[in-house]
Amino acid sequence: MFYSFKSSEIGAQLETVMDYIRWCVSVFQANDIYYGHGTDNAWDEAVALVLQALFLPIDCDPRVMGAKLLEIEKQRIVAWVEKRVTQRMPLPYITGNALFAGLLFQIDQRVLIPRSPIAELIESEFSPHIDMNQTHSVLELCTGSGCIAIALAAYFPHLFRSTRCGSGRSTFLCWSPWNFPSIRSSCCAR
Repeated sequence: MFYSFKSSEIGAQLETVMDYIRWCVSVFQANDIYYGHGTDNAWDEAVALVLQALFLPIDCDPRVMGAKLLEIEKQRIVAWVEKRVTQRMPLPYITGNALFAGLLFQIDQRVLIPRSPIAELIESEFSPHIDMNQTHSVLELCTGSGCIAIALAAYFPHLFRSTRCGSGRSTFLCWSPWNFPSIRSSCCAR
């Protein structure tokens, strides 16, 4: 493992959002961490970690990159980087959030991190494979974190309410009771 994780040493040398993003990239590259839980490279992982640690959206105004950080913000970033590198914990488990089909989901270690290729199908409205305007029901089995079911509901509300063509009758089945709190919090966030 390379790099010290002493917040006071790091904080004395780094000041801005961009400083911390650059530092994160260096730490990630030096420690050969695995990506694939929402990002696929050190830069995107660093941006996601730093902005989430600061409670900023991923598409925040670029002018924020020059902003100086408070000591508590610096400490949170360093702690998250240390956990990411030393415990090899995926970033979504550290932040408690995962992006799926353009939607933010609250997750924890009881559920798998949502990263199904179904997200791209949902975002493209299943085109050219299925005409979702002609679809009136969906069955999703083993829904896990609930992300596919919730994304379908967000993108295709007609599947869940009465329509002229009949009622939307969609079913999502999950056999893992430990997933219910995660699904409930993600649904409530909608």
